[in-house]
Amino acid sequence: MITSLIVLLGISISCGRHHNDKEYEKTHNLDIPKINLDACLETYNEYVNKYPVLFQKALYGDKKALKEYSDLMLSIAKIENKINELSNAHELPYRQFKKYKELKSKLTP
Repeated sequence: MITSLIVLLGISISCGRHHNDKEYEKTHNLDIPKINLDACLETYNEYVNKYPVLFQKALYGDKKALKEYSDLMLSIAKIENKINELSNAHELPYRQFKKYKELKSKLTP
C-alpha cells in the first residue's frame, strides 16, 4: 500500500513538469533538453580555457592554483561523464559530439 502511494506520488510529480516544445528540443529517451547540452558544452569550453593557466600555476606549487585545478578537473570529469552517457546511449547529436571532441582535444597534449 505504501509502495503504491509512493509510486503514484512520483508519477504525479514527474507528470507535473511541462516544457514549451519550441523552447526545448528534447533528446529521445533521456529527456535532456538540448538547450542544457549546449550550455553544458559552453561551460566545458570555459573550463578547458582555464585548464592551461591553472596547470602551469599548479605545476610551480601555487597552493591556491592546486585547489582550483583539482576542483576544475572534478568539474570537467562530471561534464565528460554526462556527455559520455549521452554518447553511449546514442543520444548525443553529431554537432554537439563534434564540438565536445574539439574541446577535449585541447586538454590532451
